[in-house]
Amino acid sequence: MAMTCYLVGVVGLLITNFWFMAGQRLTLQALAHYEPTSCIMEWLHDAVFGISEERLAAAQHTGKRTRKKDGKTYVELVVPRRKVPYPVSFGGAIHRLFFYVDDQFDSDQIVLQVLRSLTIFSILVLFVQTSIMDWMYGAGAHFAEAVALQKRGEIDAAVQNYITVLRQDPLHNPHVAAMHFSLLGLQHAWAAGLYLVAASFHATGDVASAARFYRQSLEQSPDNALASHALRALGHDVPAADKPDTPPGSEVPLAYVRAAFDGYAASYDSSMSRLAARAPEMLAAALGEVLAAADSSKTLHRTMELGCGTGALAPLVARWAAPLDCVDASPRMLDAARRRGGYTALAEGEMEEALRARDPGDLQLLLAADVLPYKGDLGGIFRIAARATGPGGRFAFTVEALMEDPPTAETKGWQLLSNGRVAHSRHYVETEAAHAGWEVQAVGGGALRWEGAQAVAGHVFVLVKA
Repeated sequence: MAMTCYLVGVVGLLITNFWFMAGQRLTLQALAHYEPTSCIMEWLHDAVFGISEERLAAAQHTGKRTRKKDGKTYVELVVPRRKVPYPVSFGGAIHRLFFYVDDQFDSDQIVLQVLRSLTIFSILVLFVQTSIMDWMYGAGAHFAEAVALQKRGEIDAAVQNYITVLRQDPLHNPHVAAMHFSLLGLQHAWAAGLYLVAASFHATGDVASAARFYRQSLEQSPDNALASHALRALGHDVPAADKPDTPPGSEVPLAYVRAAFDGYAASYDSSMSRLAARAPEMLAAALGEVLAAADSSKTLHRTMELGCGTGALAPLVARWAAPLDCVDASPRMLDAARRRGGYTALAEGEMEEALRARDPGDLQLLLAADVLPYKGDLGGIFRIAARATGPGGRFAFTVEALMEDPPTAETKGWQLLSNGRVAHSRHYVETEAAHAGWEVQAVGGGALRWEGAQAVAGHVFVLVKA
């Protein structure tokens, strides 16, 4: 079908070429060469090219507009009703590309122009065909089809479409990319497809269906940290054998953080802008106020950011923190931070391990914007940070606010939310910080970001080492 349409287009273009040339100046060899073989051919000469035997005879009789070339006599006819468009107009541009020749008596130029117009036309057809094929059969079409299929309950077909998306465009969206970077899409394609089915149900609020397919994905791939963590976030028990290794005090597996943020890296900044995320700005403002109140305008030379992400915080604190080191679990987020600049050293790894590697009392300033929502118990990180920070050193960070403040025995001061993040109460943070040897210098609050029409409330703390 596509080839038929293309051939029809080529034939139409050839006819239009000759028609436009006739519209300017149609040249024919001497009158003796004009011998239409039938009335149909005679009609075509007249209708398509504007030429008839009478007009040719009249033109030759007057002796005007004739030209000799290569020993042959040519007659030049002007057809006024077919005018060339104004050169600057769109029609003029089309005419120049497809139908224009400098010398209508030069057959070589005419042939080259026809070849040029066919080449341009073929390129345009190829571009349009590629766009249509991508729209009809590309990753976006398969993803949309997968969503439609799972809405109709055709889960196996939806999984197959998700697998096709993984193969065609592994970075199609953050969830697909997370499957790709976790290697689940390569090692357990069906489990990856089931996870994407579950994630789609989760995004629409159907948590029962989401939990069912997260569990199916986990059954097929027990080391699937993303499905395991998502199940726990929805309040389901996960067998101990299926729980991936997590850092001490953490509610979020490191494998989950790495895969999720590797998948999120390409669209992270645009997504944060869409959510009106303000954690880096709020942290920088709170730190600036503390340093201004302490009349501390000097630059701190031993500073470190935990979980630097794409590096949004670095330019906001550059006047106080230089040089600034950073550590992050996601290599692709580190690549984005490296491209943005502002850091002296960037290291991939877990933040507690990075702090343990520092000499005691080495740091003057620690920063963590939107990182501690991936920790549960903060006592461990506070103690390790206190060891790595010297007297008078500061630790500035944000947490998502837990509404139960003071906490109940059930929440323990922090709670794993259904979105996979952890919220902490202000009372809990202050208590654990004091136990680790920190004093609260400043604490503020506000909307860290917006999810739909709902603000995600949070706290900003600036601690000082006692």
